[in-house]
Amino acid sequence: METERAKAPVDFTTLQLHNLVYEKSHYLKAIKACKDFKSKYPDIELVPEEEFFRDAPKDIKDSVLSKDSAHNLMLKRLNFELYQ
Repeated sequence: METERAKAPVDFTTLQLHNLVYEKSHYLKAIKACKDFKSKYPDIELVPEEEFFRDAPKDIKDSVLSKDSAHNLMLKRLNFELYQ
């Protein structure tokens, strides 16, 4: 009885550890899948950034389409391609 009471917190902590290790493994697999994802964007030839900043209409340049700055710039450049 005393052994079971002493063992219970250890078992609980061990279970928490196993859950965290499993969760970490899941996140690492998800991160790897995202990094390995092949986008079609690298194959798209866009107008150079200098030309975009020089020639794009103000409403396209000033638009906010994403919180991520690099993604936002890519979306604005794609919109400029559509505009042209």
